[in-house]
Amino acid sequence: MITKAVSKSGTSSGTDGLHRHRNEAEWLALVGRESDLFPRARVVEDSAESYAFETDFFPGYSAAELVFQRRMSGERLAGILVRIYEELRSGFYCRPPVLTGRPDPDADYVAKIRRRCRLTRAALKEAGSPLGAVLGAGRVRVNGRPCPSLPDLLSRIETDPFWQPVVRPRGVHACHGDLILEDILVGRGPAHEVMLIDPNPYNRHGLLDLAKTMLSLWVGYEFVYFDFFEVTVGTGESEGCVSVDVVVDADEFRKEYAEAAERFMDYARSELPGVLGLPRKEFDRMVRMAAALTALALPAFHLIRHNRPDRALAFAALGILHASYALADETPR
Repeated sequence: MITKAVSKSGTSSGTDGLHRHRNEAEWLALVGRESDLFPRARVVEDSAESYAFETDFFPGYSAAELVFQRRMSGERLAGILVRIYEELRSGFYCRPPVLTGRPDPDADYVAKIRRRCRLTRAALKEAGSPLGAVLGAGRVRVNGRPCPSLPDLLSRIETDPFWQPVVRPRGVHACHGDLILEDILVGRGPAHEVMLIDPNPYNRHGLLDLAKTMLSLWVGYEFVYFDFFEVTVGTGESEGCVSVDVVVDADEFRKEYAEAAERFMDYARSELPGVLGLPRKEFDRMVRMAAALTALALPAFHLIRHNRPDRALAFAALGILHASYALADETPR
């Protein structure tokens, strides 16, 4: 068995900790009886101090770990992703959301980013910290590319009708809600059985599944999470501009991610626009913006829960960078 526990006090309490944790347990208890994609769960402790639940142990590594162990190619990874999304498309995106006890307090993902930015600023211990400088900068340059400031970016996509299918997807339906490669466990053997863990019931639209998967494949979530990166901050060439460089030192693995992204997106462009309510002609652009927004929601978690301001800074910079590509309708080279 695997036991997951969250304290009812401190940084683990509240919306992004205890409430989400309870939702996850309730969601898995319901869905685990219906689908082999997810483990079953049962509550084992609900005390004054903590809340814990158990799931069955699944003997496998995450899809990302298998790439980093050189045991999975980009082609094989793409095939597994297509298989997973076919099951989600046919069995989950066509049904109502799985009901849990605690609703998402954020009206949309832009509101979520703004709320978490407030938490991040409140948690920063030193005035003028690099992360605080990036979040509050009038202008930002990431890896040499001029980008909009975070407040300007959020305002533009919130008010532009073009981005409404991303900011406020139409309708709701069942989905995983946090489908990064780290949440996909792959079993041993040629069958490559899979198990999807750590769902986020706050998210109730398959666009968030796809955004999280491309957060991995395009933005490089696991390269930051597994510390294959360096991030530096300096002042720009003019006052009010903050310059950030995020360097990933894992070229071999990046090639596998790139191949998986190319092959998987061929499938996604063909099969998912109608299900997700996205126009085919703008599909890649809108998915990139959705992935960028999920990156911009991460700094608070990695700063407050993991005490990793470098990771938080990297995610903020990469989110701004990929959002700038989406705004300009450009593809990173």
